[in-house]
Amino acid sequence: MTPAISVVMPVFNNAAYLPDAIESILNQSFADLELIVVDDGSSDAGPDIAADYAKRDSRARTIVRPRNPALLSGAQAANAGIAAARGDYIARMDSDDIALPDRLAVELAHMKEHGLDICGGQAFMFGEENKPMWYPESQEGIRCELFFRSGMLNPTLLVRGDLMRQARYGEEDAFEEYEFQTRMFFLAKLGNSPELVHRFRWHGGNTTRVLEPQKARSRWQLRFKYFFRLYPQATLADFRAVHAVAWTLPFETIEELETAGRWLVALSRVDEAKVRERMMRRWTESCAAAKIPVTRALETEFAARISEPPG
Repeated sequence: MTPAISVVMPVFNNAAYLPDAIESILNQSFADLELIVVDDGSSDAGPDIAADYAKRDSRARTIVRPRNPALLSGAQAANAGIAAARGDYIARMDSDDIALPDRLAVELAHMKEHGLDICGGQAFMFGEENKPMWYPESQEGIRCELFFRSGMLNPTLLVRGDLMRQARYGEEDAFEEYEFQTRMFFLAKLGNSPELVHRFRWHGGNTTRVLEPQKARSRWQLRFKYFFRLYPQATLADFRAVHAVAWTLPFETIEELETAGRWLVALSRVDEAKVRERMMRRWTESCAAAKIPVTRALETEFAARISEPPG
């Protein structure tokens, strides 16, 4: 029988965390699912752990593939799972995280209620750091957040199966989730549930940290492509200002800082208070990091324009 949701979980040397991740999916309140664990050439006990769960629960199955030493992401493993998925919807899950018990039920309901093609949700970071992680709810909010970072947390994604099978992850980019989202923004309706659905484990083995230089370069290139696709008449100075805000790079002239302020004003014209709060925080951080003196009048002027609700 075809499951409603296929959950794809790539794994590479995460045996210590894998049982928690697997059990958080198999214990979902929405039980009409299959779990596909794709081992990407692990040298630890991960393959045996996944195989043991598959023996005990018919909804779980495993794919074991050889490790490609040139890999810069888990995109190939994720795509192998996507190709094997049978569900009407395909969810992503990371092998070191924990999905909250109602994650799939909450996201599927939100997806249907709002007519979404791709749905994510809110998360809480735990481990070496403990703090809430916020993502915008609306398509427009995601559009604006994508200028700076991912607008959805990859291991919370729930995607229409036909779309996910066709789109897949780009395997050439180190930051595959950012590539996927900046591409899908133009092809699908995106949204995040306001509910907490996921616990994101922050530890020394996170690929975001292990591959930080490669992912930083990938994000820079993808941001450039996304920015000029949306704003083809913009200048390189415009892009440099937005890029500097994203990385909290120090502005060297008032003109550059003002350019950044104008972009933050434009990107805050969203009917989501938390989007405006995030843009305000970026403006404050940019002013604090500037190499030149920033007058109180200038900082206050742009702060008022950023925080003002659209209308």
